[in-house]
Amino acid sequence: MGFDVFAMSARQTAQRIAAGEISSVEVLDTYLARIARLNLDLNALVATDFERARARAVEADAALARGENWGPLHGVPITLKESFDVEGLPTTWGEPSLRDNYPKQNSAVAKALVDAGAIIMGKTNIPWMISDWQTFNDVYGETKNPWDLSRSPGGSSGGAAAAVAAGLTTFDVGSDIGGSIRNPSHYCGIFGHKPSFGLVPQDGHAPRADEPGVDINVLGPLARNADDLEFVLDILARPEGEDGTAWKLDLPQPRKIAPSSLRVAVMLDSPVSKVDQSVVDVLTVAIAKLAERGVVFDFEARPEIDFARAHRLFMQLLRSAMAAADDDAKHVRFRELAASYADDDDGYDAMMARAAVWSRQQWFQAHKERNLIRAAWKTFFERFDLIIMPMAATAAYVRDTKTPRQVRKLTVNGEETFFRDQFFWAGPASLSYLPATMAPAGFTDAGLPVGMQIIGSYLRDRETIALAKLVGQVVGGAVPPPSCRH
Repeated sequence: MGFDVFAMSARQTAQRIAAGEISSVEVLDTYLARIARLNLDLNALVATDFERARARAVEADAALARGENWGPLHGVPITLKESFDVEGLPTTWGEPSLRDNYPKQNSAVAKALVDAGAIIMGKTNIPWMISDWQTFNDVYGETKNPWDLSRSPGGSSGGAAAAVAAGLTTFDVGSDIGGSIRNPSHYCGIFGHKPSFGLVPQDGHAPRADEPGVDINVLGPLARNADDLEFVLDILARPEGEDGTAWKLDLPQPRKIAPSSLRVAVMLDSPVSKVDQSVVDVLTVAIAKLAERGVVFDFEARPEIDFARAHRLFMQLLRSAMAAADDDAKHVRFRELAASYADDDDGYDAMMARAAVWSRQQWFQAHKERNLIRAAWKTFFERFDLIIMPMAATAAYVRDTKTPRQVRKLTVNGEETFFRDQFFWAGPASLSYLPATMAPAGFTDAGLPVGMQIIGSYLRDRETIALAKLVGQVVGGAVPPPSCRH
């Protein structure tokens, strides 16, 4: 019967298994063969569970033979980002002291997927404490980009993106607080979706079991097919914990169907973070192809937002969120560091040190300012359906595991700039809790993928995914890297 991982979406795979056209064991064996052949170079999968996966695939086929169907993902093999708790597998967050952390129960995401019939083959690599746009740590080592092994696959869902792009899994689920789904999707040439904040429960996505979810962070799918983003999101999205006792989730369908009915703003550059012309050129061509389908674009429209100020606020709230779980000793160290800066020092390092130890009142004032920005976006999306932006200043860059990310440099249009400046492009959606979908938009002259970031209004996730589907149709979607086509 045969099974081509690049020809079949996760939804189609599940349908073929349910119809008896292909067995779960056959699908699993196809992926395991690819993992054996390709993962040694990539190091995308790092904590595997092949024995249990095979036993579960056998059970899945036997269940279908008895007329039992476990759900929409019956018998489909998947992987998850290492930071999700999966019973029987380690959750280390790349921290050596957590090597022996084996959770006793599944995270909310893992449980939803297993309840839907999925088979978890293993977990994919991350940067230490999921805090970089590269993927390496002292537990599992370094992950490479399947398009060019000398380059980063991105982060923090870098192992997930590399595995999906190389065809080592049907799909993966990552997390995104500062672009960690969108950035690796861009670098690896796949689809990814950052949901509206609060749409997918964060239970079981923390270094330690007693830690709650944090501000800004969301959980969502990475896939080779835009349809799979919606397919998986429908399985994952639900009220968190006890909220499910009374609350129900009903994501609205797109308000507009015809491409010619869409009004889309475009913002491809900013004084806060310049974008390399090689990226702008690819996005411009893709936008022109969408225009040929009837989509109406406006390259000048902007919300009433001071983007420089919004970026600063985003970085402060991001730092505050990342520091929320610091132990007392680390909190004291950051408080001492913050106090060491002069009162009139308004630089990046001073700003980030202070944000790490904000008082509740300081955070609340920042949150109030965020809500004003959210209101500005709401007004903007009453005139425009979506806005298109880049995700990063360049395509995938050459890996650099020696330079601390705070001082790492990046060459943009021939000029050196701080690597951190490009976090600007993660900010608009993250700061304001908006949905954002990544779609492969084409390739630079150097053959590196470029992704298009599509941002929409709060809880209009299906609308950003719908445009990503159209991008996939007009541009060609995700394609296998040359080294993974055999």
